[in-house]
Amino acid sequence: MQNTDYMWYAIQTLTSQEKRVKDAILKMYRDNEGVKEVLVPEIEVVEMKQGERVYRKQKLMPGYVLIHLKPEKALFEQIRRINGVVNFLGASNPQPLSKKEMEEIFEKTESSDKTTRVEIRFKVDDKVRIIDGPFQNLTGKVLAIDPENEKVSVEVPILGRSTSVELDVMQVEAIN
Repeated sequence: MQNTDYMWYAIQTLTSQEKRVKDAILKMYRDNEGVKEVLVPEIEVVEMKQGERVYRKQKLMPGYVLIHLKPEKALFEQIRRINGVVNFLGASNPQPLSKKEMEEIFEKTESSDKTTRVEIRFKVDDKVRIIDGPFQNLTGKVLAIDPENEKVSVEVPILGRSTSVELDVMQVEAIN
């Protein structure tokens, strides 16, 4: 059959079972013509742990596995029976993902390979501690966050006055 017969579908899985479901599908359909590709879309993020930058993979769509397959009822039923699968998006009548949706997903995962996003673990009005730079060990309140430029404005007491300083998001950590 032609390549155009294959369509992308989203499979909802149990929490943290995405990789197990993907591996089970690949094992069952390794040499089968019905399944072309199985993905668990991930992006790379940076976070601060104990003052160090840590790079890690984060699921773009937690609880979902994407599958490129031929829309055959028997294939849907077999995949539904895999341990960890909740259902296809669209339940009893699986709905394929649009070309635009898939392009957006691929764009996000590919751009993640080129530029790693910094995970911001605080929000405006949160208390934070500055962990790097000339204001190290001062605590303050977040006034504004600029995720595009990875900057944060923090109000800190300097010489008895509240002063706003702009820092890299990696220079501060949330105080619980």
